[in-house]
Amino acid sequence: MKTVQCKSLIFLLVSFAFLFVIFSGISLAQEDVKERTDFKAIDDETKPLVVYYSRTGNCKMVATALKNQLGCELAEIVSKEKKGVGSIMRDQLFNLDDDQQPFVKELKNYNPIVIAAPIWFMRLSSPARTFIKKTDLMGKDVYIFTTSCGPLAGWVSNTIRGFATSHGLNVKSVQGFQISKKTEGGKRVPKAQADFDKDIQEFLIKTPIEQ
Repeated sequence: MKTVQCKSLIFLLVSFAFLFVIFSGISLAQEDVKERTDFKAIDDETKPLVVYYSRTGNCKMVATALKNQLGCELAEIVSKEKKGVGSIMRDQLFNLDDDQQPFVKELKNYNPIVIAAPIWFMRLSSPARTFIKKTDLMGKDVYIFTTSCGPLAGWVSNTIRGFATSHGLNVKSVQGFQISKKTEGGKRVPKAQADFDKDIQEFLIKTPIEQ
């Protein structure tokens, strides 16, 4: 009888030990999954996003070059109004906001934000200004790339930086790119995608975007 009781006790102890090992393994696996999930969430919050507004296509080429160099996603600021010279002058002169389609990306998942937008009448274009004012970018690292017919003036760059900073952005850089280039004969011609690819590649070698 004692032998039977002893065997039963041993069986119970072995069973408890086996169950303990099984449940411990499940718990560790769950913790490992949670750690990997947490890491992925952190990683998602530090991936860059290129956001652009382009009326004539130049800023889209700049944004495409940035996307290709950074290996990240691209999102467009879409204005409900087709901008012409008259509406551009109105927006810039009276500091008006742009009427825009809802932005499609959840920006909390991205950092830094890289903005590409044109300069209109020595100011950042109204679609870009509106995006900065009305989108929750508080505390985000932001790089601003602009396009214009000539070099970006220092005071214009400082004004853009001050505007973005006043809306809670951590402005890392404001850069300007001309939309034309000189030929060997001295004539200025519009840049193509390959030209902007080269410009952006050379710029990022000298001034990398921190990720």
